[in-house]
Amino acid sequence: MQTQTQTVSEHFGVAEVVRDYLLVCRVSKRAKTVERVDYCLRKLLEWCHARNLHTLQDLTRRELLLWSLNLQQQYPSKQTVWTFTSTVKAFLRWCEEEGLLAASPLKRGDFPAKPKPAPDPLTVHELKQLLKAVDGKTWMHKRDTALILVLLHCGCRRGELVQMKVGDVERGFSLVTQKGGRQHAIHLSSDCVKAIQSYLHALRVQRRIQLAPEDALWIGRYGEPMTGNAVRLLFDRLSRITGLHLYAHRMRATSATLRLASGASTETVRLALGHADIRSIQSYVRLAQHDASRLLEQTSPVNLLKERR
Repeated sequence: MQTQTQTVSEHFGVAEVVRDYLLVCRVSKRAKTVERVDYCLRKLLEWCHARNLHTLQDLTRRELLLWSLNLQQQYPSKQTVWTFTSTVKAFLRWCEEEGLLAASPLKRGDFPAKPKPAPDPLTVHELKQLLKAVDGKTWMHKRDTALILVLLHCGCRRGELVQMKVGDVERGFSLVTQKGGRQHAIHLSSDCVKAIQSYLHALRVQRRIQLAPEDALWIGRYGEPMTGNAVRLLFDRLSRITGLHLYAHRMRATSATLRLASGASTETVRLALGHADIRSIQSYVRLAQHDASRLLEQTSPVNLLKERR
C-alpha cells in the first residue's frame, strides 16, 4: 500500500492498486466477500487491458461510464450489474481515502442504483412438478426431495443450507451463520425430518455410508459434502429436467410468499428467513398481496377433494 506522504500527482498502476486493495480486503472481510471483490475487479482489469488503461488516472468518468454500459449489455440481470459497479465504487472510495486519488471520478447517480428485490415464487403446481422430478427410491432422489422440502419450509439460502449437520436432525433445528455474521436457527418441520431420515437411511443401505452427527448433512454423488456451487448445479440440472427456471433463492421467495398468502404474519416470515429488519421482507409482502387470489386458489383445500375423485 502507498504511504500517506505520497501525493496524488503520482500515477499509480491500476493493477498494483487492485492487488493492494485485495490484500486489505483479505484482512478485514469475509472469504466470500473477498471472492466477489476479486472477481469484480478482475473484470475491471480486463476492461482496462482492452482499453489500454494502465493507471488510476486513466480511469476517467467517461471510461467508467462506458464500462458500466458494457456491463448492462453483457449481463441482463440488474443485480449482477449493480454488484460489479458497487464493488468498483467501494474500490474508488478506498483509493481516495488512501490518497491515491484526489477524488473519485464518479458523480452521484453515475452508476445504476441498487435494484429493488423482485421475488419470483414458484406456484403450487410448479412445486409439485419439481417434487415429481426428484421422486425415486435411490439415495440421491431422497436427498434431493429432502433438500427441496427444507428449502421450501425454512426459506434458507444455499450457503446456510450447506452448513447443516447430521446431528441437527435429531435436535430439530440447525444454527447457521448468515450474511453479516448473524446467527440464525433453521427450524425443521416433522415432514422435513422424516424426509431427511429417509435420505440418510437410503445412504446407509445403498452406499454403506454412515454419517456422524458432526458431519455435513448434504452429501454429493461421490460422498463429499455439498458446497453452495453443488446446490446451484443441482438446480441447474433440475431446471433442464422440468423446464422451470430453478435456483435456491427462488425457493426462498416461494417459502416467504406462500406463507404470507396463507395468512402467516410478517414477523413469522421474518423469523423464518432470519432477516434482521422486517422492512427486508416488504417485497414479499407486496407480492403476496398482489398475488393472493391465485396463491389461495392453488392452496385451497377444495383442490384436495378434486384430486381424490
